[in-house]
Amino acid sequence: MIDRVKSEKFLRFFLLFTFLLSTQSCALNPSVTKSSQTFLKGTFIQLLSAHQGWTKEDWEGLFAYLRQLKVSYLIVQWSVFDKLEFFNDGNNQSRVDAPLNFILNEAEKAGMNVFVGLELDPDYWNEIARDTSFVKNYLADMSHASKELADRLAPLVKKYDSFQGWYITQEIDDSNWRTFESQQILFDHLNDLGAHLHKLFPDKRVALSGFCNAEMTPGVFELFWDSLLKATPIDIVLFQDGIGADKLTFAQLPEYLASLHRATQINSRQLQVVVELFKQVTGNDTLSTQFAAEAAELERVQKQIMIDAAYGSDLVAFSIPEYMTPLGGPQAEKLFKEYLKIRHP
Repeated sequence: MIDRVKSEKFLRFFLLFTFLLSTQSCALNPSVTKSSQTFLKGTFIQLLSAHQGWTKEDWEGLFAYLRQLKVSYLIVQWSVFDKLEFFNDGNNQSRVDAPLNFILNEAEKAGMNVFVGLELDPDYWNEIARDTSFVKNYLADMSHASKELADRLAPLVKKYDSFQGWYITQEIDDSNWRTFESQQILFDHLNDLGAHLHKLFPDKRVALSGFCNAEMTPGVFELFWDSLLKATPIDIVLFQDGIGADKLTFAQLPEYLASLHRATQINSRQLQVVVELFKQVTGNDTLSTQFAAEAAELERVQKQIMIDAAYGSDLVAFSIPEYMTPLGGPQAEKLFKEYLKIRHP
């Protein structure tokens, strides 16, 4: 046991030392070749009320930027947010050219894959902080609503080869699920919803996102995710690296990534890492009305990519439209142009 602890400490020190050495080397040596670098493969798309007014030309413009960045797949974070529907299934009042319909169509033409998110309640974080009996009923209601939504979306998404699976919108943190009882409530919710989604499309995958506030130790964090994956049919775990939201430091990130990587490997699941492209200015989370952020500097993003790529099979950005295209303003345009130079040297 003592030797194992010493070995793990040495390994953590070695990984951190190697990371620091390599980042210095990259900064000092701009001739690092394209083949030695890892790039962003996917991005989240967070639909807002403003997207309801987007035209065909607006969506084509966004996809032109995504093609330049060589993005190969998209995660639509939700199809319904605060009861606002972003799709047209022929049975609602949405426009024929609703955002999700546009995305699936444009992705099809561009050869990109799409994971479709379900419904998210903007009060989710407040509701899951309440007593366990309330949370149990709340998640049961969310599961029911999400299953009904998936049933409605199924005839639409099955028309597109670009559709590759579902994204469960309720994010998982390490603050709200620390007791055995609360974990069982969460696992039952994810198992119920995940099983329904797999029944709809057995050949498609189900993805779930999580992040860490360093409120669990890396060891407990690993046990939590190991238990979650053993109890649920989740195929893909998307771990937010927390750098943009100041939830983890660069020193903490490798330990938590290593813990989650072990949990996913033991359970034969895929780990993808979400590279946060933003620098949070105000607010507690991206759903908060007080949340404000700006595009990060390229140097910081490169450091994130270097660490994240050591553990994730793919890297997913949060999120390219707002923080790495000209659509997001001058700082996002600057990051877009700088990233293009290393993406297309």
